[in-house]
Amino acid sequence: MCSVMKHDRKAACLVALLLALVPSACRPSPEPIRVEVVQPGGAGRGPTAVADASIIAAAQGRVTLVGAGREVVSFMLAVAPGSTRPTHVDVEALTSAVGVIPPSAIHVFRVHRVRVPDWPGWHMKFVRPSDRVAYPLDVLVPLDAPRGGLTDEVTFGREVVLWVEVTIPADAPAGRYAGRLTLRSDVDASRTVEIDVAVRSFVLPAEEEVPLIGEVDYAALMRHHVTREGRPYVPPPTWQADPARSEAVRVLDATMRMLREHGVDAVVTGLEPRLQLNARGRAVVEWDGYDELIWPYVDGYAYADRRAAAWWPLPFSETFPARPEVSGGWSQGFEDIAAAYLRECAEHFAERGWLARSYLLPGDVRRGGSAGLEPRLARVSRRADDRILNASTGFPQDLRAVGATTPTGALTGVATASDAAALVDVWAPPAQFYDPGEMREQREAGRRTWVTLDRPPYSGTLSIAGSQADVRGVAWQARRLEAGAVRLGVVNPWSAPPGEATPQRVIEDAPDALLYPGSAFGLTEPVASVRLKMLRRGVQDGAYLRLLRQHDLAHVADTMIASLVRYAGSDAYDAHFADGRSPGWSRDRAMWESARRIMSEELTRKLSGGPEDDLAADIRWRRMMEAARVVDVSPGGVRVDFGVAPEEAIGRWTLTSLLRVCNHRRLPIEGELRLAGLPQGWEATEAFRVFGPIPPGQSQWMTLSARSGAPPVFTDGAFDVPVQLTQAHAPAIERRQRVAALTAHPVEHPITIDGNLSDWPVAGTHVAAGFRLISALDDTDTAATENLPAHATVCYVACDPESLFFAVRCKDDRWEGGARRGNVVRYDDLVPRGGDLIELVFDPARTGSCAPDDLFHVVLMRSGGQVAERGVNLGVACGSWRPWAIELEWSSVEHETGWTVEVRIPRAVLAAAGAAPRVLGFNITRLDAERDEFSTWSAVRGNAYDPTRLGNLILPPTTTTATGDVSEDRGG
Repeated sequence: MCSVMKHDRKAACLVALLLALVPSACRPSPEPIRVEVVQPGGAGRGPTAVADASIIAAAQGRVTLVGAGREVVSFMLAVAPGSTRPTHVDVEALTSAVGVIPPSAIHVFRVHRVRVPDWPGWHMKFVRPSDRVAYPLDVLVPLDAPRGGLTDEVTFGREVVLWVEVTIPADAPAGRYAGRLTLRSDVDASRTVEIDVAVRSFVLPAEEEVPLIGEVDYAALMRHHVTREGRPYVPPPTWQADPARSEAVRVLDATMRMLREHGVDAVVTGLEPRLQLNARGRAVVEWDGYDELIWPYVDGYAYADRRAAAWWPLPFSETFPARPEVSGGWSQGFEDIAAAYLRECAEHFAERGWLARSYLLPGDVRRGGSAGLEPRLARVSRRADDRILNASTGFPQDLRAVGATTPTGALTGVATASDAAALVDVWAPPAQFYDPGEMREQREAGRRTWVTLDRPPYSGTLSIAGSQADVRGVAWQARRLEAGAVRLGVVNPWSAPPGEATPQRVIEDAPDALLYPGSAFGLTEPVASVRLKMLRRGVQDGAYLRLLRQHDLAHVADTMIASLVRYAGSDAYDAHFADGRSPGWSRDRAMWESARRIMSEELTRKLSGGPEDDLAADIRWRRMMEAARVVDVSPGGVRVDFGVAPEEAIGRWTLTSLLRVCNHRRLPIEGELRLAGLPQGWEATEAFRVFGPIPPGQSQWMTLSARSGAPPVFTDGAFDVPVQLTQAHAPAIERRQRVAALTAHPVEHPITIDGNLSDWPVAGTHVAAGFRLISALDDTDTAATENLPAHATVCYVACDPESLFFAVRCKDDRWEGGARRGNVVRYDDLVPRGGDLIELVFDPARTGSCAPDDLFHVVLMRSGGQVAERGVNLGVACGSWRPWAIELEWSSVEHETGWTVEVRIPRAVLAAAGAAPRVLGFNITRLDAERDEFSTWSAVRGNAYDPTRLGNLILPPTTTTATGDVSEDRGG
């Protein structure tokens, strides 16, 4: 084998020598390097979806960018598959008649993909499977990295996508700058891309109006980038003589500067001074080692802009000072030590000039630590020095008004409202619990209000599962909420061992990590993510908003914010605090770019004294307002009832439709809402409603109704009713609302519960099919094909005088070995997680409440597990729940085309809530865990456990009919 390899090497050398001797004119032309300028996309599909959104035009071979001084503008280049791979990138200066943007201001990275490990519950609620990006481009690696760089074809494959960014110097004169970027290969192939940058006449401010506080985990950063004797090493911050200390400082400097350049106000956690007790038991703190590490960041000397940190945490954590092994980690002795240590902290920070911008917040709610400020610690802090700002990730309001079952104190970690007033200086709740009105009152009372980044729809997210708008919108949402700062959490939560911390492993452990360990690429400092670039884009948008206010254009800034972020925080609540509406910010990239362009043009016109009337700008304004300032109709549930009116001798069936009209325009609206079509045999009793005036940002619930002399009979147990909203001088808005109703088929003999459906009756009114994904939150497409899950689900319902029988056929093209199984179900933002399962949800009482307390809830898992409960254990303190004392008779059977479930439920247990009802609130749901698809028969959106949005199960009079067979083809 060695001999063959030697001969192969000799042959290769000979071929290379012969080619070198052949005249260049006689050689075959190399395959050209084919590239395309990549436009960023809204949903994030493929390489065209990941880039900073600063491209205004991209002609063939030419990129035109527009920006202000101190702004970073960027674009992407994708090398076409099959073309020659570039091995070198040459960057020229961008020049104009008035100035130069040097090559050092232009940076190029190779972008790599990661796989989204799991789709969180909020994502399943708000994003359709067809819009998911399973392998987003996110990891930005320097071109010269030993691994993952431009020439590496092994580590990350042959795909080459480049991120190119231009930092416009603050002193660059306004004008048009031109230059080029050239991609070259080792076989004489090349491709040139012309770059034009139009520099505006204004400069973005360096200071952040709303700081984005990101925490750098010191130990994790060191462990992945510093070694000692060939092993990962974390230099103790207090050991100034450590030989690895200089390397630690270099890594920390590089990381902190990278974050500052991207608009993140970074703080370092896990650094503490040396604390000792003297012979008298008093705390003695040695600050030298700590100060030497952090002072350049606190005072700003480590950064090019010399800007000091906006805030810095006091070095106090759940593990420092060390707590004794007693219940709760507290004792009188520990309180004395903690008070003495905090007193030393306050005095030292005051001496250094840091105390006014420091805060005390032990733990981190986003990493599974404590819920924030413990009341006992807050009192110790007050005892130590009342100048210390106590911060809490709790919240002052009582959530029982929005569906919580636990008093406020148990939710916030602060004992009572009076304690909160006395102990808390800074409220920093997760966005879900940030109440804009309450926080405004807290600010008026002298407290600060920050927001801790959460998840849609309460705030944006840094999760790899999120969209560009979810990241870019964070800075905008902070302004909408009037928050003083945003806590991003830990930017480098790397829990994997250094040798195993690949980008994929990092994302699997922490989907919201903004940085990746550089060690995976042979580097000694972290690398950035595309999400960090998107965060910077939002920060730069915030700088535009600040400039607008400084130049008497506050009305433009306010209009932009209200248009792009309709609501966030607790304003996103729907039925209760655990039920969120669809996200209140635009997910359309073009909308964000339109806002940026309008802001840029308004500033340019203001500063240059240009004409007030600009037809093109007016058109852009109008288009944006028409797209952002809309009126929306949100269908709720449709209830079917049976009753006998006093003036009638026969019973009547009624249909009541619940709808909400939302006004996102700047002025009040009035109009008419009407039923535009009904099933055959039904007549409208309230065919229309006149509504309004509805104030801006508000909504109004309305009902429309119809009646019939016969029960509803629908194919698949459902019918889509068209609804139309009309206003004067505006186009009509049409929506479709699902009426879900089926009748249990009466049987003479009980059905055998064995998973075999051959003994089921043949009839059409007892079938529930046509399931829809819960992620269909866009009301315009409730009947669209793309809202259907990958595989059909069909439910059959029958009854006898004693029991209800349900059979559910779940189509699936995987044999049983490929199904995702689990014996435990948990809920993530009202979406079940675990293995494949179905749920039966009943509401016999039908009180009209939106809380899940009155529901009867059955979970049947493909693995054989089951849950039966009154209420729904959603994992949050919303609605009461308890086990349902019922002996379920059920069976689950696997087939080559899926799996089937049969179950019998005694009618008496459902009637126990009151008189035996003729119509039950009812729904059936299915979780396809392998595909992360959650679908329901009633086509409910977002919250399948809202009793007002269930379907309807009609129980026939207690008569019987003959039975028959259901063919195996009935599965749909």
